[in-house]
Amino acid sequence: MNPPGWQQLKTQVIDAGLCTRCGGCVGVCTEQAIVLDDLMGEALPRLNGTCESCDGRCYAACSGDYVPFPGLNMFLHDRQPHNRYLGNFRSLSVGFATDPEVRAQAASGGILSAILIHLLETHQVDGAIVTRAKPGQPYLPQPVIARTPGEVKAAAQSKYSIVPVNAILQQLAEVEGRFAYVGLPCQVHSLRKLQAAGHPAAQKIAYVIGSYCGLTLHFESVRSFFEGTRGSRGGQGG
Repeated sequence: MNPPGWQQLKTQVIDAGLCTRCGGCVGVCTEQAIVLDDLMGEALPRLNGTCESCDGRCYAACSGDYVPFPGLNMFLHDRQPHNRYLGNFRSLSVGFATDPEVRAQAASGGILSAILIHLLETHQVDGAIVTRAKPGQPYLPQPVIARTPGEVKAAAQSKYSIVPVNAILQQLAEVEGRFAYVGLPCQVHSLRKLQAAGHPAAQKIAYVIGSYCGLTLHFESVRSFFEGTRGSRGGQGG
């Protein structure tokens, strides 16, 4: 029996409507045969090369079909959650960035940006995986490795469209260092599965920071917003 791979991913996840568009399958494909490039459409992974049926890592990285929460809790915390709603935690706090510039540029107080900047400035990480607006196409988000506080600030605020953050693992595999990572729950699910499996690129991520998420919007929702805004301005774009 062949190990699970692209065919299982396509049948059990993509065709079944379970794909979260996290980009995990793209990021771990050693043949670079999987791409997720239709960000203005369905934004689904597709095979763009020869699948060598490596060891089924694309399916293993998927957060859409199966996430072993009990196993991951033991891997990360060595215990099951003591709170069914909040999971494992040491303490709960509410705060905001003390740097006025960071707070003004960011969303929801700038906590994520402030943490990343602190990690960079104190040399605890060599870079931070964040999501920024794509140069030349600011309506499309893309994952990048921020190396400076300025690059972190440039990636501030929420992005309201699909972004396959974990595709960055291909790039991460080519560089050395320790990294921080900001992702949505489905993206973090994929990353944690890979870390538990000992994936080399995923192991370079020392800090995982999750942000809240209710849903992921297709680009069509952004397009609709643009068109509605244009219409409300009497047909003038802006």
